[in-house]
Amino acid sequence: ARFTRGDSRGLVMEYLHQGPSSSADEPQWKNLADPPSFSTVTRDVYGTDVRFTVKEILAIAHDIGGALVDLHRRGVNHGDVYGHNILYVPESPGVNPRAKLGDFGASFFYDVDHEARADLIFATELKAYGHLLTELGCRLTPGARNDQDVVTMFDFLRKLASKCIDAQCSRALF
Repeated sequence: ARFTRGDSRGLVMEYLHQGPSSSADEPQWKNLADPPSFSTVTRDVYGTDVRFTVKEILAIAHDIGGALVDLHRRGVNHGDVYGHNILYVPESPGVNPRAKLGDFGASFFYDVDHEARADLIFATELKAYGHLLTELGCRLTPGARNDQDVVTMFDFLRKLASKCIDAQCSRALF
């Protein structure tokens, strides 16, 4: 939730426990990726064996896209949309995957009524979201592409990622 008190503005965010849980009901939040290294410079580091199920990829794309829409609707730019700033709950029996955007250290507020500036700010975030979709698509669980529905869905995600990366500031893209 965004709040304003006098000249001060802030965000109130949900606390997510990471690590071993004390209860079977607590979700196991994990880092989606590691921060960039000297060799990757600006891209996150994913382990060579890191793979995501179709449900995990769709949940991450949906949840992070939804978070960005909510933030920008309220005039908040995250400024650091990368896998290392995303926590997710992996799919497991009886557990649906989901994701949360964290680390708001690069975030800032902006005036949504100043359309030209707001569109430029949004386009930067949109490009980062497109790169995230591309990274996720490269890490699909082996064998999943044998299903025609999965192929169709990934074709859509690939096109969406391309539109986001090449965006000329269209707020309706995600």
